[in-house]
Amino acid sequence: MLAPKNGDTYTLLKVLPHDDAYVWAERRDVSVNQATGGIEVRDDAALDEQLAHLDHESENVSASYLFEHVKDNELARLGLDEKAIRFARLLAEDSQLDAAQPYFPTIQWQVLYGLAAGMTPDEVWSDLGAEILDGPVDTDDLDAAIKRSSDRVLLVDGPAEMMAVFAHPFALWRIYLHPAQRAAVDATYRGPARVTGGPGTGKTVVALHRARRLAERGEGQVLVTTFTSTLSDSLGEGIELLAEGSDVTSRIDVQHVDRLAHRVFRDVHGSPHMVSSADEKKLWRSIIDDLDIDFTEAFLGEEWRQVVLAQRVSSATEYLAAKRTGRGRRLGATQKAQVWQAVWEFEEALKTRALHTHETVRREATKILEQRDYKPYRHIVVDEAQDLSPDQWRFLRAAVP
Repeated sequence: MLAPKNGDTYTLLKVLPHDDAYVWAERRDVSVNQATGGIEVRDDAALDEQLAHLDHESENVSASYLFEHVKDNELARLGLDEKAIRFARLLAEDSQLDAAQPYFPTIQWQVLYGLAAGMTPDEVWSDLGAEILDGPVDTDDLDAAIKRSSDRVLLVDGPAEMMAVFAHPFALWRIYLHPAQRAAVDATYRGPARVTGGPGTGKTVVALHRARRLAERGEGQVLVTTFTSTLSDSLGEGIELLAEGSDVTSRIDVQHVDRLAHRVFRDVHGSPHMVSSADEKKLWRSIIDDLDIDFTEAFLGEEWRQVVLAQRVSSATEYLAAKRTGRGRRLGATQKAQVWQAVWEFEEALKTRALHTHETVRREATKILEQRDYKPYRHIVVDEAQDLSPDQWRFLRAAVP
């Protein structure tokens, strides 16, 4: 429990077995964000440990730092305290920022996430606009901070209100939509729209509510999808909770994107014979040996996926002109000709043996949908959209008008 120095607001922070609770409390610090005025709980011990580690690593860092283009006063304006700014100054890679998310104050981490993603301080400020206060914040007043933190803290007045909370299934909190997120759910867009935000900001909840809102309009089927079957199952559970007692679930289809591609493929061609990862690697190896070229199986496989399939390259001429941004290894004209020959041999081998990869199934499913006037869905809501490949996006685009 957090007992205030002033006021009468006591806050339940965590429920753990006795000894674990003491360890948790000893490692944590509770503070007030100087921009939002909201309560923050951080693993201060972990932050100190990482600061010492980064400080030691910085002696050997010759590359540029992640936030060297942002001034201290800008970071402070966005709510970062002195320790957080010192931490930010030592970050040289995105992976270090990602690793900090579990122990870093949530809002302050979201600020750094936005800056690392290429947003300007003003864009981050605008993104947090609903939360940032106009006037100065008393960072010593925990009582006021807790009352401002309605997005994270449920305020109850007495035992009756407390028990009312527990009268509902705890799972309902998984689909709780904060009022600030309502605009994205209810909006009418002229075309595709993207909702962004750091981890833990409620994007998935927004996606679920958006799907229900679209289904309620009755314009046609709504697809809710993502890039893994595990996430897809979780989305399905969320939709069931959200639409309990309603008929909108009949208009919402929750499908992992590859499972949907396989379904479209099967409807026309029957079940595909899939090549295993090990056999695919052996096939690339045999082509490399036959052509006597200096490439690895992994390189050719990724070149096929990230360049050829991603850009719908279908000829040597198109491949020579294709952009290879981010591929790491530069190729001359002769090397490109060798790669294209290897890719051609690979695809021909798949056709001859009547074998498929997930990518070729998606490619064929996309062609099937593109040739149809009738599309299976009116709307598509994608969770974790940044993890979809270009050909997965192309397949989904073909599934709606």
